[in-house]
Amino acid sequence: MTSGIIVRLALVIGWLGLFIPHVIHHAAPGFGLTKRGSPAATSSVLSVNVGREFLFDLTRKNMVGRLGTCRMSFLRVEQGFELETELRIDDLNHLAPGLALLPLLSQKPQMPQIQEQQTRTVRLQLTELIDAQQRLLSLTANGSAFGMQLAVEGIVKTDGLHGTYTLANDGPIPFHLPEVGADAGQGSDLVLNLPPGLVPGDRFSTRLLTPDFAKLKLGATTAVFSAIAEETCATAAGERTLLKVEMHVDARLMSLLWCDHDGIVYRSQPQNGGLELRLQQIRMVGGDILWPPESATK
Repeated sequence: MTSGIIVRLALVIGWLGLFIPHVIHHAAPGFGLTKRGSPAATSSVLSVNVGREFLFDLTRKNMVGRLGTCRMSFLRVEQGFELETELRIDDLNHLAPGLALLPLLSQKPQMPQIQEQQTRTVRLQLTELIDAQQRLLSLTANGSAFGMQLAVEGIVKTDGLHGTYTLANDGPIPFHLPEVGADAGQGSDLVLNLPPGLVPGDRFSTRLLTPDFAKLKLGATTAVFSAIAEETCATAAGERTLLKVEMHVDARLMSLLWCDHDGIVYRSQPQNGGLELRLQQIRMVGGDILWPPESATK
């Protein structure tokens, strides 16, 4: 493979970590759906999550063990709020079996190899700054993939997100994403929370940013969420009654989520064989464990 293909692979991992969980906050007009992002709902979400850190295991259907971890925290800062997301995949070979056997860059010793497990480890940390109305102001990201360092900086202007990304030893490369504006919500929507107080029969929609990996561009699509019914589910603290929520895109079932009354998602299960998220712990940032209770871990 050429070095260009390796760069593309690394960038795909970067886009994956940065933008797959990102959601634009507004109800789709004409759908007759419950509007999202009202002052009351926003206030409730913030009151539940500020100062908390959520730890998830990444896994796949019928897999024993885990692929990696996801950590999210939500803090109040001077400008508004700061959401930090850290994604770690322990070995990309578990996502793409045989990856380590590919003779990538075998004739280019100056480039990183992927035969070593440590070069197949992916780590990405994304920090998003949002104001009190949950409007995106800026983002920074850093991490590593295929043994190469990645860094991204961006700021939201009237015509979208402007910034630069740096890969390995290359200099900063500018980018412009008009799809990502100030109305882009924090990336917690599909992991940290759904709207609090959902009951069976409730429906709402959001605009999802969807990456085009071939062109390394973003598009947008409408996702419709439907609260189905309460179910008994296994969690890190034992069985618990949770609300099952379906996510549809273009009338196709894309994902199942299970949340509590506060909208905290305990499990996210995509229907296309993608990564599942399973909540393992909620704690105050730098402080006490809030869930599961100590008695449940003994």
